[in-house]
Amino acid sequence: MPPERAENFLKSLRLHRGVLGSIEQDEFVDVIIALLYASGGQARRQKVLDRILNLFKPQFREADYECLASQNPPKERWIHNVDWAKRKLVEKRLLLRPGQSPYGTWVLTETGKTKAQILLAASQR
Repeated sequence: MPPERAENFLKSLRLHRGVLGSIEQDEFVDVIIALLYASGGQARRQKVLDRILNLFKPQFREADYECLASQNPPKERWIHNVDWAKRKLVEKRLLLRPGQSPYGTWVLTETGKTKAQILLAASQR
């Protein structure tokens, strides 16, 4: 499946808000999978964050930009939620674990690539 489909899928997404008014962690799971798939299966963390901000900035609200003091260093809630979504993908074995890929690079596993293809195929229906 061509990466262009992943781009179209990403542009069509509307992220849902949680109780705190911010976009929740689980909302970023499919976004990360599609972004990595569109990038050939891997990308640096900062590139993923930049693309998410570029694509979804119009959907972000004040709660998404709230700085979490509990983080060291403090970071915006949306970034924290993306990092947790990435952790969930690692736990589900859809992304390689740290140490299995170059530092700071998020890499889809073969299972992750299959999940991306299923996700994108389902969005075409």
